[in-house]
Amino acid sequence: MAVALVAALQSCNVVTDENKDADTIVATNADDFDINASGQITGYFGKDVDITIPEKVQNKTVKGIAASAFQNNTS
Repeated sequence: MAVALVAALQSCNVVTDENKDADTIVATNADDFDINASGQITGYFGKDVDITIPEKVQNKTVKGIAASAFQNNTS
């Protein structure tokens, strides 16, 4: 699962703890994400290029990112 998460993160400009600018980070709107019952983000529909994964989406705690979560995002 960690490999899939890294692959998903590398395929887009995701802000992580290693590359974030503490002065400018604003959580990405949780409404821009889809999540499944097990807490895996399955889609992103926002237009931001740099995103921050929210702690909760649709009142579910985010536990990971599905391998194809950002596949169809064209931002």
